[in-house]
Amino acid sequence: MDLLSRDIKLITLKKDFFFQSKNKWKPFKNEFLNKFIKENLNIESKKKFVISKNSGNEKNSNNYLIEIKNKKYILKSINAKKIIKNDLKNDINFLKWLNKYKIKVPSHIKFKNSEDFKFFDNKYWILMSFAEGKHFVGHKKEFSNIVKEICNIIKIAKNYPDKKKLKRYYVPISFLEYYLNIAKDKKMKKTIGKKNFSLLNCYWKKIDTIIRDLKNIKFFNKHISPVHIDIHPLNIITRKNKLISIIDFNSWRRSSVIESLAYGGFKLCRQVVLRNKKEKTKKNLGRLFIRLINKYYDSKVKLDKKFILICKKVILVRIVNILKLNIELNDKSWNNFLPLMLMHLDEVEIIFDKNL
Repeated sequence: MDLLSRDIKLITLKKDFFFQSKNKWKPFKNEFLNKFIKENLNIESKKKFVISKNSGNEKNSNNYLIEIKNKKYILKSINAKKIIKNDLKNDINFLKWLNKYKIKVPSHIKFKNSEDFKFFDNKYWILMSFAEGKHFVGHKKEFSNIVKEICNIIKIAKNYPDKKKLKRYYVPISFLEYYLNIAKDKKMKKTIGKKNFSLLNCYWKKIDTIIRDLKNIKFFNKHISPVHIDIHPLNIITRKNKLISIIDFNSWRRSSVIESLAYGGFKLCRQVVLRNKKEKTKKNLGRLFIRLINKYYDSKVKLDKKFILICKKVILVRIVNILKLNIELNDKSWNNFLPLMLMHLDEVEIIFDKNL
Protein backbone atom coordinates (compact mmCIF):
# COMPACT_ATOMS: atom_id res chain seq x y z
CA MET A 1 0.00 0.00 0.00
CA ASP A 2 1.55 3.36 -0.99
CA LEU A 3 1.44 6.54 1.10
CA LEU A 4 -1.32 8.14 -0.98
CA SER A 5 -3.73 5.22 -0.50
CA ARG A 6 -2.99 5.23 3.24
CA ASP A 7 -3.83 8.96 3.38
CA ILE A 8 -7.15 8.29 1.66
CA LYS A 9 -8.00 5.55 4.16
CA LEU A 10 -7.09 7.83 7.07
CA ILE A 11 -9.59 10.36 5.78
CA THR A 12 -12.34 7.78 5.23
CA LEU A 13 -12.27 5.79 8.48
CA LYS A 14 -15.89 5.14 9.34
CA LYS A 15 -17.53 6.70 12.37
CA ASP A 16 -18.61 3.98 14.75
CA PHE A 17 -20.55 3.26 17.92
CA PHE A 18 -17.82 4.95 19.99
CA PHE A 19 -17.69 8.24 18.04
CA GLN A 20 -20.34 10.29 19.88
CA SER A 21 -18.97 11.77 23.08
CA LYS A 22 -22.07 13.17 24.80
CA ASN A 23 -23.95 11.18 27.42
CA LYS A 24 -27.67 10.85 26.77
CA TRP A 25 -29.85 9.92 29.72
CA LYS A 26 -33.60 9.36 29.60
CA PRO A 27 -35.94 9.10 32.60
CA PHE A 28 -36.55 5.45 33.43
CA LYS A 29 -39.60 4.30 35.35
CA ASN A 30 -39.52 0.91 37.00
CA GLU A 31 -41.55 0.08 40.10
CA PHE A 32 -39.21 -2.67 41.36
CA LEU A 33 -36.05 -0.60 40.83
CA ASN A 34 -37.72 2.37 42.50
CA LYS A 35 -38.50 0.22 45.56
CA PHE A 36 -34.98 -1.21 45.60
CA ILE A 37 -33.47 2.28 45.68
CA LYS A 38 -35.75 3.45 48.49
CA GLU A 39 -34.90 0.40 50.58
CA ASN A 40 -31.16 0.29 50.00
CA LEU A 41 -29.82 3.79 49.39
CA ASN A 42 -29.39 6.27 52.21
CA ILE A 43 -32.26 8.50 51.14
CA GLU A 44 -34.51 10.35 53.50
CA SER A 45 -38.11 9.22 53.00
CA LYS A 46 -39.34 12.65 51.86
CA LYS A 47 -36.56 13.27 49.36
CA LYS A 48 -37.43 12.72 45.71
CA PHE A 49 -35.07 11.02 43.29
CA VAL A 50 -34.95 10.51 39.53
CA ILE A 51 -33.82 7.34 37.77
CA SER A 52 -32.41 7.60 34.23
CA LYS A 53 -30.97 5.06 31.80
CA ASN A 54 -28.41 5.71 29.11
CA SER A 55 -30.10 5.99 25.72
CA GLY A 56 -27.10 7.00 23.65
CA ASN A 57 -23.61 5.56 23.32
CA GLU A 58 -24.00 3.04 26.13
CA LYS A 59 -27.42 1.73 25.17
CA ASN A 60 -26.28 -1.82 26.02
CA SER A 61 -25.16 -0.67 29.45
CA ASN A 62 -26.77 -1.80 32.69
CA ASN A 63 -25.98 1.47 34.44
CA TYR A 64 -28.61 3.75 35.93
CA LEU A 65 -28.16 7.39 36.86
CA ILE A 66 -29.71 8.23 40.24
CA GLU A 67 -30.24 11.94 40.94
CA ILE A 68 -31.07 13.07 44.48
CA LYS A 69 -31.32 16.87 44.59
CA ASN A 70 -27.90 18.07 43.37
CA LYS A 71 -26.14 14.72 43.87
CA LYS A 72 -25.68 12.06 41.20
CA TYR A 73 -24.78 8.39 41.50
CA ILE A 74 -24.34 5.43 39.17
CA LEU A 75 -26.18 2.23 40.08
CA LYS A 76 -24.55 -0.62 38.17
CA SER A 77 -26.02 -4.10 37.75
CA ILE A 78 -24.11 -7.23 36.76
CA ASN A 79 -25.87 -10.44 35.78
CA ALA A 80 -25.08 -13.01 38.51
CA LYS A 81 -24.43 -15.63 35.81
CA LYS A 82 -21.57 -13.54 34.43
CA ILE A 83 -19.54 -13.07 37.59
CA ILE A 84 -18.53 -15.10 40.64
CA LYS A 85 -19.40 -13.44 43.93
CA ASN A 86 -15.84 -13.68 45.22
CA ASP A 87 -14.48 -12.08 42.02
CA LEU A 88 -16.91 -9.20 42.52
CA LYS A 89 -15.64 -8.71 46.09
CA ASN A 90 -12.06 -8.65 44.82
CA ASP A 91 -12.97 -6.12 42.08
CA ILE A 92 -14.61 -3.84 44.66
CA ASN A 93 -11.63 -4.12 47.03
CA PHE A 94 -9.31 -3.11 44.19
CA LEU A 95 -11.58 -0.16 43.36
CA LYS A 96 -11.46 0.92 47.02
CA TRP A 97 -7.66 0.71 46.94
CA LEU A 98 -7.55 2.91 43.83
CA ASN A 99 -9.92 5.35 45.56
CA LYS A 100 -7.57 5.46 48.55
CA TYR A 101 -4.74 6.62 46.27
CA LYS A 102 -7.04 9.14 44.56
CA ILE A 103 -6.80 7.40 41.18
CA LYS A 104 -9.29 8.77 38.66
CA VAL A 105 -11.83 5.98 38.76
CA PRO A 106 -15.40 5.95 40.21
CA SER A 107 -15.64 6.06 44.00
CA HIS A 108 -17.30 3.05 45.58
CA ILE A 109 -20.28 3.92 47.81
CA LYS A 110 -21.76 1.56 50.36
CA PHE A 111 -25.47 0.74 50.59
CA LYS A 112 -27.43 0.87 53.82
CA ASN A 113 -26.01 -1.30 56.60
CA SER A 114 -22.52 -0.70 55.12
CA GLU A 115 -22.99 -3.34 52.41
CA ASP A 116 -20.57 -3.19 49.47
CA PHE A 117 -23.11 -4.65 47.04
CA LYS A 118 -26.63 -6.08 46.95
CA PHE A 119 -28.20 -9.08 45.28
CA PHE A 120 -31.57 -8.43 43.64
CA ASP A 121 -33.41 -9.72 40.56
CA ASN A 122 -30.63 -12.27 39.86
CA LYS A 123 -28.13 -9.42 39.61
CA TYR A 124 -25.44 -7.90 41.76
CA TRP A 125 -25.85 -4.16 42.29
CA ILE A 126 -23.05 -1.70 43.03
CA LEU A 127 -23.32 2.01 43.83
CA MET A 128 -20.64 4.43 42.62
CA SER A 129 -19.99 8.11 42.14
CA PHE A 130 -21.05 9.72 38.86
CA ALA A 131 -18.29 11.19 36.67
CA GLU A 132 -19.54 14.49 35.21
CA GLY A 133 -18.10 15.05 31.75
CA LYS A 134 -17.98 13.69 28.19
CA HIS A 135 -16.72 10.46 26.78
CA PHE A 136 -13.27 10.79 25.18
CA VAL A 137 -13.76 13.24 22.30
CA GLY A 138 -10.51 12.83 20.40
CA HIS A 139 -8.68 16.16 20.70
CA LYS A 140 -4.89 15.88 20.39
CA LYS A 141 -4.20 17.57 23.76
CA GLU A 142 -6.88 15.41 25.40
CA PHE A 143 -5.24 12.32 23.86
CA SER A 144 -1.79 13.18 25.26
CA ASN A 145 -3.21 13.85 28.73
CA ILE A 146 -5.18 10.60 28.80
CA VAL A 147 -2.28 8.39 27.66
CA LYS A 148 -0.06 9.98 30.34
CA GLU A 149 -2.72 9.33 33.03
CA ILE A 150 -3.25 5.73 31.93
CA CYS A 151 0.51 5.05 32.11
CA ASN A 152 0.75 6.56 35.59
CA ILE A 153 -2.29 4.59 36.82
CA ILE A 154 -0.80 1.31 35.57
CA LYS A 155 2.47 2.08 37.38
CA ILE A 156 0.59 2.74 40.63
CA ALA A 157 -1.65 -0.34 40.18
CA LYS A 158 1.48 -2.53 40.05
CA ASN A 159 1.83 -1.90 43.79
CA TYR A 160 -1.59 -3.29 44.70
CA PRO A 161 -0.80 -5.75 47.54
CA ASP A 162 -3.61 -8.19 46.68
CA LYS A 163 -3.08 -8.25 42.92
CA LYS A 164 -3.10 -12.05 42.85
CA LYS A 165 -6.73 -11.98 43.99
CA LEU A 166 -7.75 -10.15 40.83
CA LYS A 167 -9.02 -12.44 38.12
CA ARG A 168 -6.35 -13.34 35.58
CA TYR A 169 -7.27 -12.54 31.99
CA TYR A 170 -5.48 -14.09 29.06
CA VAL A 171 -6.83 -15.40 25.77
CA PRO A 172 -4.54 -18.11 24.34
CA ILE A 173 -3.94 -18.36 20.61
CA SER A 174 -5.40 -21.89 20.67
CA PHE A 175 -8.74 -20.42 21.87
CA LEU A 176 -8.82 -18.00 18.92
CA GLU A 177 -7.80 -20.69 16.44
CA TYR A 178 -10.48 -23.12 17.65
CA TYR A 179 -13.44 -20.77 17.08
CA LEU A 180 -12.02 -19.27 13.90
CA ASN A 181 -11.78 -22.75 12.37
CA ILE A 182 -15.43 -23.43 13.28
CA ALA A 183 -16.43 -20.11 11.71
CA LYS A 184 -15.01 -21.22 8.36
CA ASP A 185 -17.75 -23.84 8.03
CA LYS A 186 -20.45 -22.95 5.49
CA LYS A 187 -23.09 -23.65 8.16
CA MET A 188 -22.07 -20.37 9.82
CA LYS A 189 -23.64 -18.49 6.91
CA LYS A 190 -27.09 -18.96 8.47
CA THR A 191 -25.86 -17.97 11.92
CA ILE A 192 -23.91 -14.77 11.23
CA GLY A 193 -25.68 -13.88 7.98
CA LYS A 194 -24.61 -14.05 4.33
CA LYS A 195 -22.95 -10.60 4.29
CA ASN A 196 -20.88 -11.24 7.41
CA PHE A 197 -19.90 -14.71 6.21
CA SER A 198 -18.86 -13.31 2.82
CA LEU A 199 -16.86 -10.54 4.52
CA LEU A 200 -15.13 -13.08 6.77
CA ASN A 201 -14.11 -15.03 3.67
CA CYS A 202 -12.30 -11.92 2.43
CA TYR A 203 -10.32 -11.74 5.67
CA TRP A 204 -9.33 -15.39 6.19
CA LYS A 205 -5.91 -14.98 4.56
CA LYS A 206 -5.10 -12.01 6.81
CA ILE A 207 -6.50 -13.75 9.92
CA ASP A 208 -4.59 -16.98 9.25
CA THR A 209 -1.38 -14.96 8.85
CA ILE A 210 -2.01 -13.17 12.17
CA ILE A 211 -2.54 -16.49 13.97
CA ARG A 212 0.61 -17.96 12.42
CA ASP A 213 2.70 -14.93 13.39
CA LEU A 214 1.29 -14.85 16.93
CA LYS A 215 2.49 -18.40 17.48
CA ASN A 216 6.02 -17.25 16.76
CA ILE A 217 6.24 -14.50 19.38
CA LYS A 218 6.24 -14.50 23.19
CA PHE A 219 5.10 -11.40 24.99
CA PHE A 220 2.48 -12.18 27.63
CA ASN A 221 4.58 -13.30 30.61
CA LYS A 222 6.93 -10.32 30.62
CA HIS A 223 4.59 -7.65 32.01
CA ILE A 224 1.60 -8.86 34.05
CA SER A 225 -0.16 -6.29 36.20
CA PRO A 226 -3.60 -4.96 37.17
CA VAL A 227 -4.75 -3.22 33.99
CA HIS A 228 -8.01 -2.10 32.44
CA ILE A 229 -8.59 -4.56 29.58
CA ASP A 230 -11.27 -2.53 27.75
CA ILE A 231 -9.95 1.00 27.28
CA HIS A 232 -11.95 2.77 24.59
CA PRO A 233 -13.62 6.20 24.18
CA LEU A 234 -16.82 5.24 26.05
CA ASN A 235 -14.87 4.11 29.11
CA ILE A 236 -12.96 7.40 29.38
CA ILE A 237 -14.69 10.46 30.87
CA THR A 238 -13.00 13.82 30.28
CA ARG A 239 -13.59 17.52 30.87
CA LYS A 240 -11.56 20.35 29.34
CA ASN A 241 -9.20 17.78 27.78
CA LYS A 242 -8.35 16.25 31.18
CA LEU A 243 -9.19 12.83 32.58
CA ILE A 244 -12.08 12.77 35.03
CA SER A 245 -12.55 9.02 35.34
CA ILE A 246 -11.85 5.62 33.78
CA ILE A 247 -15.14 3.78 34.15
CA ASP A 248 -16.32 0.14 33.89
CA PHE A 249 -14.57 -0.88 37.11
CA ASN A 250 -14.95 -4.64 36.59
CA SER A 251 -12.75 -4.52 33.49
CA TRP A 252 -9.66 -4.31 35.71
CA ARG A 253 -7.84 -7.63 35.50
CA ARG A 254 -4.41 -9.12 36.14
CA SER A 255 -3.32 -9.21 32.54
CA SER A 256 -0.81 -8.17 29.90
CA VAL A 257 0.08 -4.48 30.09
CA ILE A 258 1.13 -4.47 26.44
CA GLU A 259 -2.20 -5.96 25.30
CA SER A 260 -4.09 -3.38 27.34
CA LEU A 261 -2.02 -0.52 25.90
CA ALA A 262 -2.27 -1.94 22.38
CA TYR A 263 -6.08 -2.09 22.35
CA GLY A 264 -6.52 1.18 24.25
CA GLY A 265 -3.96 2.93 22.08
CA PHE A 266 -5.62 1.79 18.87
CA LYS A 267 -9.13 2.80 19.98
CA LEU A 268 -8.02 6.23 21.26
CA CYS A 269 -5.84 6.89 18.20
CA ARG A 270 -8.74 5.93 15.95
CA GLN A 271 -10.97 8.48 17.68
CA VAL A 272 -8.36 11.22 17.18
CA VAL A 273 -8.07 10.34 13.48
CA LEU A 274 -11.84 10.64 13.10
CA ARG A 275 -11.97 13.97 14.95
CA ASN A 276 -8.86 15.72 13.64
CA LYS A 277 -8.71 17.48 10.28
CA LYS A 278 -4.93 17.95 10.22
CA GLU A 279 -3.31 15.27 8.06
CA LYS A 280 0.07 15.74 9.78
CA THR A 281 -1.50 14.93 13.16
CA LYS A 282 -3.16 11.83 11.73
CA LYS A 283 0.01 10.52 10.12
CA ASN A 284 2.16 11.06 13.23
CA LEU A 285 -0.37 9.78 15.76
CA GLY A 286 0.93 6.23 16.08
CA ARG A 287 4.43 7.50 16.78
CA LEU A 288 3.10 10.09 19.26
CA PHE A 289 1.36 7.30 21.17
CA ILE A 290 4.56 5.27 21.41
CA ARG A 291 6.58 8.36 22.47
CA LEU A 292 4.09 8.95 25.29
CA ILE A 293 4.28 5.30 26.37
CA ASN A 294 8.10 5.47 26.31
CA LYS A 295 8.10 8.64 28.41
CA TYR A 296 5.45 7.77 31.00
CA TYR A 297 5.45 3.98 31.19
CA ASP A 298 8.28 2.02 29.57
CA SER A 299 11.07 3.27 27.30
CA LYS A 300 11.45 -0.24 25.83
CA VAL A 301 8.05 -0.30 24.07
CA LYS A 302 8.61 0.05 20.33
CA LEU A 303 6.36 0.66 17.36
CA ASP A 304 7.39 -2.46 15.50
CA LYS A 305 5.79 -5.48 13.81
CA LYS A 306 5.37 -7.21 17.17
CA PHE A 307 3.39 -4.31 18.66
CA ILE A 308 1.14 -4.08 15.59
CA LEU A 309 0.61 -7.85 15.79
CA ILE A 310 -0.45 -7.56 19.45
CA CYS A 311 -2.95 -4.87 18.40
CA LYS A 312 -4.38 -7.29 15.85
CA LYS A 313 -4.56 -10.04 18.46
CA VAL A 314 -6.73 -8.01 20.87
CA ILE A 315 -9.03 -7.09 17.98
CA LEU A 316 -9.25 -10.76 16.97
CA VAL A 317 -10.29 -11.54 20.56
CA ARG A 318 -13.33 -9.27 20.13
CA ILE A 319 -14.16 -10.88 16.77
CA VAL A 320 -13.90 -14.39 18.23
CA ASN A 321 -16.08 -13.42 21.20
CA ILE A 322 -18.84 -12.46 18.75
CA LEU A 323 -18.40 -15.72 16.83
CA LYS A 324 -18.41 -17.71 20.09
CA LEU A 325 -21.75 -16.16 21.09
CA ASN A 326 -23.19 -17.32 17.76
CA ILE A 327 -21.67 -20.80 17.91
CA GLU A 328 -22.48 -21.66 21.52
CA LEU A 329 -25.56 -19.58 22.36
CA ASN A 330 -27.01 -18.70 18.95
CA ASP A 331 -26.73 -15.10 20.19
CA LYS A 332 -26.70 -12.74 17.18
CA SER A 333 -26.95 -9.49 19.18
CA TRP A 334 -23.39 -8.37 18.38
CA ASN A 335 -23.27 -9.49 14.74
CA ASN A 336 -23.64 -5.95 13.41
CA PHE A 337 -20.23 -5.17 14.98
CA LEU A 338 -18.41 -7.83 12.94
CA PRO A 339 -17.76 -5.67 9.82
CA LEU A 340 -16.33 -2.89 11.98
CA MET A 341 -14.11 -5.27 13.96
CA LEU A 342 -12.79 -6.81 10.75
CA MET A 343 -11.99 -3.36 9.34
CA HIS A 344 -10.04 -2.66 12.52
CA LEU A 345 -7.53 -5.29 11.38
CA ASP A 346 -6.73 -3.02 8.40
CA GLU A 347 -6.91 0.22 10.38
CA VAL A 348 -4.25 -0.94 12.85
CA GLU A 349 -1.77 -1.02 9.96
CA ILE A 350 -2.83 2.45 8.85
CA ILE A 351 -2.53 4.07 12.28
CA PHE A 352 0.56 2.27 13.57
CA ASP A 353 2.48 1.57 10.36
CA LYS A 354 6.11 2.47 11.10
CA ASN A 355 6.48 4.06 7.65
CA LEU A 356 3.82 6.75 8.22
